Amino acid sequence: ITMGPRSMVAAIVMSASLAHLASAFHPHTTFHSPSFHVYIEDTDAYGVMYNANYLRAYERALHTVSFKPPSYVTSFRSDGDDHDAADDNSVDLLDGGALDHAGWFVLGVADHKFKGSPPLGGEYIVEGELLERKCDEENSCLEKWKVGMRSPIENGGDDDANAKPKIYNTATLTVASPTQSGELPPQYHPNAPPFDESSGATVRSNFQPYRDEFDPTLPHRMPLRNVLNLFERARTDFLGGPDALRKMESEDNIVWVVTSVDNCELCNLGEAGWEEDSNGDVSPSLVQCLPGQSVTVKTNFVSRRGAKIFDCNQMLLVPAWDETMGEYRNRRLAQATITMMALDAEKRRPTRKIPQWFVDKINGGGCD
Repeated sequence: ITMGPRSMVAAIVMSASLAHLASAFHPHTTFHSPSFHVYIEDTDAYGVMYNANYLRAYERALHTVSFKPPSYVTSFRSDGDDHDAADDNSVDLLDGGALDHAGWFVLGVADHKFKGSPPLGGEYIVEGELLERKCDEENSCLEKWKVGMRSPIENGGDDDANAKPKIYNTATLTVASPTQSGELPPQYHPNAPPFDESSGATVRSNFQPYRDEFDPTLPHRMPLRNVLNLFERARTDFLGGPDALRKMESEDNIVWVVTSVDNCELCNLGEAGWEEDSNGDVSPSLVQCLPGQSVTVKTNFVSRRGAKIFDCNQMLLVPAWDETMGEYRNRRLAQATITMMALDAEKRRPTRKIPQWFVDKINGGGCD
């Protein structure tokens, strides 16, 4: 399901243990990015930004401002006075934090709210505020960034005193960096439990990720933005593929949009984490995922409000040898709960006119 939202609300909750990290939080730092253009590669079938590409846009903005002139960054001292980062190197955007490491990556996303979308050919700016920074003795860091996407200006030009930007999207990102030796310290390993299965359909979809879907700075792992793409492919395939979705639009006047993403995180970075809780091997062996390797997306559908809304509890799984059980079993690499909503294709308003075949399929039309 690739349709991006025009107006939606999303909430993403991730968990990560910080118990062993030494606090090294600096005064609040904010940034605003240069303006970015919206190209075809960013959009979905409606010419608006595809839901997983907001995360990519935030990553690109963080990367861009990390090497842009200091004028893009403002820091706040404890006395409340603001100043450009150029005035004081001790509060630079990088300053030994996660973005100062070439291998930084997004560990999780929270409070991801979709309020609109920049159109194809339009522009947007990303703004961010550093909420928290914690680093350990090996210079590995965990940071929380509150980010937002907005239009450059609205209701007039630069001389319009009443001009207000349009807010498209907001989120809280957790960004992590490895140690100097490239290891991922155990403090960074999210330990969310696997999802419980509902009475709805549970299906498994197998994929072989391509080389370009991996991040060279995150060895043997897929970045979250590409994990969300795999989750989308699994949902679309189960529902009949793009042809079935186009048919629902033309014959049933229904389009499906992502309204929220919850519990979205990379799981088990360098530690055991089975698909199901068990007494199996708990050794901290690295769970690897390589280009061309077979991976499985497990999706459990939960219907709500007569299937006008449904949740997809999705996990990315990879086979690993369980020394204790003496067999191969699936370990979790990532997981998220994706919530979908049906909209009237013409009015772009929620609708309850869901075809019965669709309701039946969501409520048990698949098997594990």
